[in-house]
Amino acid sequence: HRGHTKSNHHLHSHLQIMSDEAAETTEKEARRKKHKKRMNKLLVRAWNLPDGSPFQDSSHPSGDEARHLTMVGQNLDKGIYEHGRSGWEIFAKDMGLVYNWHISRKGKHTSIAKIHLDAVVGFFTKIDPSLGNLAVNSMPGDTSSDSTSRKNSSAAKKRKNDGHDSPDTTPKKKANVGNNGHLTLSQREKRAMELLAAYLEERGGERAQSENFRCKVVRRPGGRFDS
Repeated sequence: HRGHTKSNHHLHSHLQIMSDEAAETTEKEARRKKHKKRMNKLLVRAWNLPDGSPFQDSSHPSGDEARHLTMVGQNLDKGIYEHGRSGWEIFAKDMGLVYNWHISRKGKHTSIAKIHLDAVVGFFTKIDPSLGNLAVNSMPGDTSSDSTSRKNSSAAKKRKNDGHDSPDTTPKKKANVGNNGHLTLSQREKRAMELLAAYLEERGGERAQSENFRCKVVRRPGGRFDS
C-alpha cells in the first residue's frame, strides 16, 4: 500500500512538472506572437509613410543587408527578430539601414529618405531610445556584427534559454529621451524646416516656399517632443 502511494506521488509530481513546462512554453509563444505583431505594426507604419515606394522594394542585390522594407518583412516572417532584446536590436538596425542606404548613395531619394528615417527613429524611440539610436546609426557595409547576431539569434531558438537573454524580453520603455535626444528645441525646429525645404524642392517646388511655414517644437510631460 505504501509502495502504491509512493508511486502515485511520483506520477503526480511528474505530471505537474510536465504541466508547468507546457504552460511556460505556451506563455513564451504567446509573448513571441505579441512582439512579432508589434514589430509588424511598426513595419506597416513605415510602409505607409507618404511617398514611400522607393523603400518598399529594390532591384539592387543586397546579400544579408536590408535595403528595402519587403526584405525586413521577409526576415520577420523567418523569425530573424524573435530572440528577445537582440532581436529588437537587429530589427531596428535593419529598418534604419533601409533609409541610410539611400542617404549614403546621395541619390534622388535622399531627402525623402531622411524624412522617413526621422519618422522611423521616432517609432523606435517611443519603445526604447536606444533602439532609435541603433536605427539612425545603422550604416551600409557595417553588417559583420549583425550577421553574427543573426546566426546567434537563429541558434538560440534551437537551444534552451539560459535566462540571461530572455526571448520574451521587450525593450524597456524610457520616456525621458526623445528622438535625437541631444538636440535643443531650436535645433529641432531648424532641422524640421530644413527637411521641409528639401522635401518641397524634391517635389518640384522651391526651398523658399518653406519660409511660408513656421515650426514650433515643444517638450511634453514625460520627455516626448511634438512639433
